[in-house]
Amino acid sequence: MSHHQNKNLFRLIGVLSFFLIVLVWARYHFLDSDFQIKFKTSFGQKESAYTFTADTSLYQFTSYEGKMPVQANFFSPHFLSYFPLQIGNWVGKDMEHQYADISLFRLYQNTQTQDTIWVIIVYGSHQSQFHSAEVCYLSDGWDVATRDIKKVKSLHHEFPVRYLLARKGENVHMVAYWYLWETPRRKVEEGTLLFRLSVEMNQSEEKAQTALLSFMNSLSNLVMEEKGPKGHVPKPISVVHVPDLPALKGKPQAPAFIKTVSNFKEAKSKAIQWILNQRVPNPIVPFPQMDRRYLLLSYELNAKNPQTQNDKSYNYIYSRSSIYDDALGLIALTMGGYHAEAEGIIEAFERIITDKGDLWFSYNTHNEWPSSWDHSEATIRNGASSWVGYAIAFYVQNRLLENPSLKNNPNIKRWVALSQKIADRLLQDQVLNSKDSRFGFMTGGKGGHDLVWDTAQGKVIEKFKEDKIEWASIEHNLDLYFLLKALAELTTDQKYEGARKVLGDVLLKKAWSEKTGQFHRGMRVNGADEAPALDCASWGLLFLKAMGENSKAQKTLKAMENYFILDPLHQVEGYRPYYKGYVFDEFSINKLFYPHYPQKSWSDIQMVWSEGSLGVAMAYLKMGKKEKAIHILREILKMQTPSGGIRYATQEVPFQFSPSPSMAGTAWLAIVLHALENPQMLDRFWN
Repeated sequence: MSHHQNKNLFRLIGVLSFFLIVLVWARYHFLDSDFQIKFKTSFGQKESAYTFTADTSLYQFTSYEGKMPVQANFFSPHFLSYFPLQIGNWVGKDMEHQYADISLFRLYQNTQTQDTIWVIIVYGSHQSQFHSAEVCYLSDGWDVATRDIKKVKSLHHEFPVRYLLARKGENVHMVAYWYLWETPRRKVEEGTLLFRLSVEMNQSEEKAQTALLSFMNSLSNLVMEEKGPKGHVPKPISVVHVPDLPALKGKPQAPAFIKTVSNFKEAKSKAIQWILNQRVPNPIVPFPQMDRRYLLLSYELNAKNPQTQNDKSYNYIYSRSSIYDDALGLIALTMGGYHAEAEGIIEAFERIITDKGDLWFSYNTHNEWPSSWDHSEATIRNGASSWVGYAIAFYVQNRLLENPSLKNNPNIKRWVALSQKIADRLLQDQVLNSKDSRFGFMTGGKGGHDLVWDTAQGKVIEKFKEDKIEWASIEHNLDLYFLLKALAELTTDQKYEGARKVLGDVLLKKAWSEKTGQFHRGMRVNGADEAPALDCASWGLLFLKAMGENSKAQKTLKAMENYFILDPLHQVEGYRPYYKGYVFDEFSINKLFYPHYPQKSWSDIQMVWSEGSLGVAMAYLKMGKKEKAIHILREILKMQTPSGGIRYATQEVPFQFSPSPSMAGTAWLAIVLHALENPQMLDRFWN
């Protein structure tokens, strides 16, 4: 054989050897029959193979934080793929669902006791993937009656679970959930597990607790054996030799999930119906005071099972109607084409306004308070009155755009005159002394309630002061600006255009803060009240857009995000009214409410404010950022109750914010949804 032939033969042998090595490697890594993942349950008091950090809150450390000891590596990449259908005496069945965030959803039944338990596991690395059980059950119309922390103890450790009882009709679920992290760093982005167990409580609470503990014990003693080449990730396999799920008695009530409303029209329809249901007469106030018929009740209250401060004050405020809420309802109904219902609200304003053009901030609808002869502790808020005047003008503008022939209609003329009457009264409170720092601004109104400590009652109470308010709210003056602008367009009276120009000028020159990128909260006799407030950012942006101040509007977009917050308990993203400063302006009052933390500020409050958040959504719509507005809307829809009302806030802040379904939140939702769907309405509102 020649030297050349020998060389070619060696080359061929080398190539064949290489392919043989590749085939062996592929057989080992892709066709291995030796790779196995087996689960078994090992009971007995012994040291756990793993201990993971556990807590009842995803976003913040709680004093209940503990360690969950387990025999299997719950954070193995194979754990959820191979999670067994049989765990001790518990036999499971996969349940169909349409929730992308849920990693595992099964119904397990104990072959000995016949107890059933729903098991939901979520694994994720982003906070939006997780929702607390309370949010899911409440959004599905359940009543969460009991909520507590329970500690589960093992040989060397204990870990907490959030424990609650949820009731819907005759169905009662005992629910336990907790979060797990692989390391004490507790970083969501590194991977987090949520375990949620729901037991249908057919018998006693004690028996349901026993079922929960039995399953948790089986779970913690689950041993996972992995055999196979290192680093190989096999495809999930079917678990074999699992007994059939025992026959279930009746049809178990499935656990609740957070409702995601993809159809905004459905949400808007529910909101509008809720607004209409709040009109008096209704089942709450079947026989309203005659001059107050067709006003809107400000809150939906629960007297039978009081959960909020509003609920507990039911006897005093059940029939209360705030004129700001009525104005928002009027705008929402106008946008929806509910002309007769909108006109009913306008006619109610005609009946309750005084000869001088004053409107009280709120009215009882079941009696005559407040009135000219009985207005003890009643207040006037010029910002709310501005909204009423604007809402009436907004209705008239829309009706004339739809049908210009209505220009000479007697009702239209009467309603324009009503809006003028309100504006003329408000302009009497405009400061015209050029040496006053408040020059050009309208002051706040009359009367107010200070929070004071009542020694006899041993609690904080509201003490009424009847004085005129010398402080000028920037938010109130933004409201007045758009009322004046609307009247300047509707009438030929130049005083409204002149007053609008003066007010617009002082807002830009005196109230705008280049440092914070938004408007100040107010103006005092001795200068600006520089505290940042959300409505002075969001509503201020609408003013800037109307004034053509696009550069300032862009800065305010960034400023609004200072107020962004995620409520970890209710799993709602949104915006809070303030992001710094004491919760109660005066430190002495703050200390009374928070004696263990007197310095508590808004930076410590993880509360979403629906009205304010929807104002932000409107600002983003005005700036052409539709997707951002849609995201905010989807989050706030988590606060919509089965009745259609939007909760005012996710948490209670005494004397300031309530979780009760509110007219303010619900009407703002309808307004923003109308503006989202109808560009004409977006252009007309606060244009």
